[in-house]
Amino acid sequence: MKNNILITGASGLLGSAIARILSEQAHIIPLAHSNRQPGMDCIDLLDHHSLSSLANREWNILIHCAAFRDPDFCEKNTEQARALNTLVPKALSEIANERGAKMIQISTDYVFDGNSPPYTEESSPAPINHYGKTKMEAEQWVRDICPESIIVRMPVLYGNATPPVQSTFIEGAIGAISAGKSVEMDNSITRRPTFTDDVAKAIGFLIESNFEGTIHVSAEETTTNYQWARFIATLTNKDPSIIKTMKAPLCREALRPQDSSLSVNRLKEINGPIPRSFKNVLPDLDRIKEFL
Repeated sequence: MKNNILITGASGLLGSAIARILSEQAHIIPLAHSNRQPGMDCIDLLDHHSLSSLANREWNILIHCAAFRDPDFCEKNTEQARALNTLVPKALSEIANERGAKMIQISTDYVFDGNSPPYTEESSPAPINHYGKTKMEAEQWVRDICPESIIVRMPVLYGNATPPVQSTFIEGAIGAISAGKSVEMDNSITRRPTFTDDVAKAIGFLIESNFEGTIHVSAEETTTNYQWARFIATLTNKDPSIIKTMKAPLCREALRPQDSSLSVNRLKEINGPIPRSFKNVLPDLDRIKEFL
């Protein structure tokens, strides 16, 4: 019998990829608040009545993607960020636990400080911004309330976005390349950009294998914003020389880890699918082909 999978944030970059790919193996119930697409149920997770109503739906797996992800927004709106990023997962895990359902909580590499990568699932979280703190607290609640849950940590994501949703990591590079003049980009903070479709396939594998606990899903190729933009410029036959190294770091509300790379050894140990390098994915990505 097919699983009934409830997906929050189903209109987002990751949620939409999960809904599309897992629809081949399960019945999907997509929930969204902003940027809702046809066929998606509208829900405001910050409304107590709407949130509680999920207990009356027919589902046995919950994949919780909805969150405030912009670290600068979270730093400036601490209570709002904690409400969605921490308290909503807590409430959802209580509902999942009461009905004996499995919860998959989407988390982040920003639960780490970036000082001693690569981080394993046993590494001690030490977030340096409010976004990371809200996600760390959510992990703790979900583990305590719903012991059979899966915590999936991942780095910065990119993918094929459905407008008005954007793949911001790609659009930032395209915007810089399209400026027609020299643009400075950060070359100090290291990330491991990961394709949303690959994450979705890994989550499907974790569901099928009845995995429980915390696991990292990440590509293994590292890059910086500067290197990423120059790669896309070269790939699309644009002039990479207009991308310059930033002389001084950006002044932003939230601190960023210098290198929060995630080890995927645990995923390898259970023979899970490892997300591909961006160098292998980008040449075939729809948005990149549009930019050619």
